[in-house]
Amino acid sequence: MAITEIKENEFENATKEGFVIVDFYGSNCAPCKTLERTLEELDFEAPFINIVKLKIDETENIIEQQGITSVPTVFFMKDGEVLEKKLGFIPLNEMKEIVGKYMY
Repeated sequence: MAITEIKENEFENATKEGFVIVDFYGSNCAPCKTLERTLEELDFEAPFINIVKLKIDETENIIEQQGITSVPTVFFMKDGEVLEKKLGFIPLNEMKEIVGKYMY
């Protein structure tokens, strides 16, 4: 699966089934750009993982509902439930460990 940019009104539908990584990012955030490269590497190595991105500038209600206070924030979700939340940059090996913990 390719990394998909979603809008606020698509969040619930995009995360309601299966395992999903959600990247909340800011357009002028340097750590967000570094994390984006990590997510692209993960997508290349494991294209079956569903990864979605939400730009915080365009998602005010979700940001408030989910308690997002800084970016990047990454949710690891399964069937609509947040299993784990990480703040800041996540190295690829750590990302793989988290995915392995919840997918297998």
